[in-house]
Amino acid sequence: MTENKHMLAQRTFLLNSSGTAAWTAAKAATASADQVIDLTASEIWSDLAPMVREGAILALNRELNRNTDTIDLAELRHALARKISAETAQDWSADEIAVTSGSKHALFNAAMVLLNPGAEVLIPTPYWTTFPAQIVLAGGTPIYIETRNNNYVPRLTDLAAAVTSKTKAIVVNTPNNPTGTIYDRATLADIAQLAIDRDLCIVSDECYGDFAHAPRPIIRSSRQPRGHALAL
Repeated sequence: MTENKHMLAQRTFLLNSSGTAAWTAAKAATASADQVIDLTASEIWSDLAPMVREGAILALNRELNRNTDTIDLAELRHALARKISAETAQDWSADEIAVTSGSKHALFNAAMVLLNPGAEVLIPTPYWTTFPAQIVLAGGTPIYIETRNNNYVPRLTDLAAAVTSKTKAIVVNTPNNPTGTIYDRATLADIAQLAIDRDLCIVSDECYGDFAHAPRPIIRSSRQPRGHALAL
């Protein structure tokens, strides 16, 4: 029988085991401990919003249980375009919206359509472990930008110094996972200008944006003159 290592595609050996999954296993092993606080899965300890719960019940009662339309989703994309337009004070159309089955799917799609083998992507550290995994799967190379010495905010000088002829994109994750840091307007403006000057893309992960409250609201990504921003 062929050895297992020859049964899988070579790209699978580029990935390390998930740190989140490892902690889940560790938590199960220590279930008898007096106190274990799990901060890995970013689960919200609250009930679903009434709109979501009642909408699901209404759909079931109306027997709206068919497969999701994967071709058009026009109504949803128009609604999302209106939402993003209101948040960014710029006009977005449904044709500029793609709907995915979660943020990991969106990041995978972004990596696959943006990166050729050997392309480099700048990732401020600490980072969500999915970022480099998706880049590696697409044949790219993660380039890590240390932020611990600047209150977990990347310095423009560090980002600029890391840009090479192979650099394709910068990952922006604010509010950040795992630090919770929120980038201010000046930092985001500097990153956007760097992307414009060096012809780079910005992959902006804003999945925790709704958890940023006054006096530190999140600054939503906006359309740049040459369309560099890609919000997820």
